[in-house]
Amino acid sequence: HTHTHTHTHTHTQHTHARAPPLTLNPEPQPSQEGQPLLLSFAAGVPVNAGELSFEPAGGHWPKRRRLAATRGVVRYRTEACAAPAAAEFAVAVFDKASGEVTLLRNCEVQRVVQEYTNVAAADDDLAEADYNTKRRLLTDAFGSQKKKRAQRQQDSNVISKDGINNLGSLTRRLGSMAGEGDDGAAAAAGGSPATQAALVEQLMQDSVKRTLPRFNKEAAKAADVFSMPDVCTEKSFFMLKDKFAAIVRGEAGDDEEASAYDVAGTFGLSSTAAYPSWLPHVLAALAPGPKWPGFAKARIVGFANQLGEEPLKKGKKGALDKFLGCLVYRYLMTLAHARDFMEEGEVATATGMPAEVVRFMCKPFRVQTRRGATRVHKKAKEQTTRLQMHLCALAVLLNDFTVDLGEIAADFKFDEMAMPGLYRKLGCKVGKKKTGSGVKAVAKLMVPLDFPKQRRPVRR
Repeated sequence: HTHTHTHTHTHTQHTHARAPPLTLNPEPQPSQEGQPLLLSFAAGVPVNAGELSFEPAGGHWPKRRRLAATRGVVRYRTEACAAPAAAEFAVAVFDKASGEVTLLRNCEVQRVVQEYTNVAAADDDLAEADYNTKRRLLTDAFGSQKKKRAQRQQDSNVISKDGINNLGSLTRRLGSMAGEGDDGAAAAAGGSPATQAALVEQLMQDSVKRTLPRFNKEAAKAADVFSMPDVCTEKSFFMLKDKFAAIVRGEAGDDEEASAYDVAGTFGLSSTAAYPSWLPHVLAALAPGPKWPGFAKARIVGFANQLGEEPLKKGKKGALDKFLGCLVYRYLMTLAHARDFMEEGEVATATGMPAEVVRFMCKPFRVQTRRGATRVHKKAKEQTTRLQMHLCALAVLLNDFTVDLGEIAADFKFDEMAMPGLYRKLGCKVGKKKTGSGVKAVAKLMVPLDFPKQRRPVRR
């Protein structure tokens, strides 16, 4: 008991020594110009509240004294806070020097309300939303750029419930086909689950083949599976062929640009390397600029030498098709790495393809629309997949039906592990090949074609 008493007495003496006694004016002072404005944070004072910069919210009375501040996705705004009945607000101002507390009467108090911008509201009540919905909303509102990018990649891998891979939508499709008089669909729609599942698998297979170039499934040899015009898009391929012939005949092309085109420097040739005299003219007109994907860069000069000085002579169709195929490979690979949304003129500048070819070359691989009077091309998931499949098929044709997956992956800027799946969708066989530098993964086009079975997504 003695110890406790001593401790309390010492504490009291210490407190009185640190601060002078407080005095309170009995009468509050009248309102003054520039009196304080109290902000009440009903949801709790935010971290680093002193860094908030409140500005007038604008408008006429009674809004002229309303304030607002913004930090990230959170917006703070003030609302009037009325005093209780038979009471008024006052602010106590403490003067440290004199220890005097002064009351200022009729001070205005405003309540601070928090609002969240750029946060999409859920379809249902947020309190009843599932975990994934809440997590996505939080990521959209407060996540870092890396987290948001991961969220977008995750969303891009989700298969819509209304997509072709959904059993319910396929069943409805079977029913509609049966109503249109399709005997096989009618049998499947009213048949056993095993019969329906077999036709579902067939429809899934057909949906994947929509992204492939036109092919001959019954071909007896690999050379007859794909044709160069189909892989390069037929109309644009023949337009390129006509322009090539005009340049070689001297009917088109700029001699000044051709003389400035450095073939040896662009393709890493020695100063004594031979190539046809028409090559600088063709490249200056149809493929300006030094940027070439490695696969086409390593082969185009060889195809030009096969054509020789008379590339339009009969009997050289195969080499000419491959030479033009290298040009198209460059166009499409550049298009694969281009921006998501480009005007038609920007596509021609970025890829180097002739302006009149752009529309026909891009039509299968980008969604075409208009922005005012300007035609624009934008990426879409199915078109991007089709572009990748055409590039893979083009590499098969340019390299005698066998390709090094590492070489193509380097052009795509993909991990090599992603390439076998693409080539299997083309019907190719994927395996290993021993070389002097080690073992390489290769894909080979063989007949009969063997397409992988498409699996329905597992429901969890």
